[in-house]
Amino acid sequence: MLLNPRSTSSIRVEEFRKRSKPLRSALPHDLADVLRLDAVAELLRVSRNSVGHPTGADVDADTARVHLQMAGLYLRKMTDLRGHFEGQAAGSAD
Repeated sequence: MLLNPRSTSSIRVEEFRKRSKPLRSALPHDLADVLRLDAVAELLRVSRNSVGHPTGADVDADTARVHLQMAGLYLRKMTDLRGHFEGQAAGSAD
């Protein structure tokens, strides 16, 4: 499901949560902050849905700036998690 291009982002996020839950205790501290990760994912999901179903409401500059900052932090964390898991997989293949 994670690699299926037809899977929705919500399905991918839920699948990632399910697969990563048993591994969380072994994650480095900076990657184990699930509450923040889930909160940012939810913020991005709501924002994405608002764009897909426009209400006509304006987005002020401060809100746009915060969303862009949060998206960058989320993408960095997800990239770091991916690197961590790829490193784990490479280490177990040796």
